[in-house]
Amino acid sequence: MQTTDIETLLDEGRWSRYQKLICVTTAFIATLAAFDNQLSIQVLVSLASESPDSLSDYVGTSHWTLFGLVFGSWLGGIQADRMGRRTGLLANVQSLAAFTLLMSFVSGPLTFGIVRFLISISFGAAITNAAILTSEYVPRASRPVAVTLTILGLSIGALPGGFAVSWWPYGWRTLLVAAGGFSIIIALGLSRSCPSHRSCWFSRQPDGPN
Repeated sequence: MQTTDIETLLDEGRWSRYQKLICVTTAFIATLAAFDNQLSIQVLVSLASESPDSLSDYVGTSHWTLFGLVFGSWLGGIQADRMGRRTGLLANVQSLAAFTLLMSFVSGPLTFGIVRFLISISFGAAITNAAILTSEYVPRASRPVAVTLTILGLSIGALPGGFAVSWWPYGWRTLLVAAGGFSIIIALGLSRSCPSHRSCWFSRQPDGPN
């Protein structure tokens, strides 16, 4: 009886259209995560302008972000091993979007710091899971390009997030609601494009693994 080594097929095979779709989908999800993350940073400026006397307090709480990113990156690796790459990534992006929605209700330095810390945890975990998911489903020779594309998605998402608060005419709170809701819907819609495990990738190849 002939057996199929899926890992060998993935590592040594060609970069199929379906694998490219996985890569593009992951990069787009990373773009949404980066946009929401950057958006919450820009809110600091708006909050500080509303209460100038609390500027130092807001800046102080924003330092929690670094600890959140480190903890989230560590948590993302464990989460991916236990929940699966796709489930972990989608959970991270959806939690980040939910915390972005929650950010629209903050009213002081403490609540801002707590929500911003939660966002940074979700963002750190999302980065880890996106990189892992991309590298697992791409041939060995193409992995540097695929992972670079995913990281590029982070930069593409962060760029408009830095300007959106000043461009949005309806107030930063409505922007957070719109961005968080949109990210949840899009992430759910794209979930079917990402396989939950390697054997699922093999079964969904229209013309075989090659």
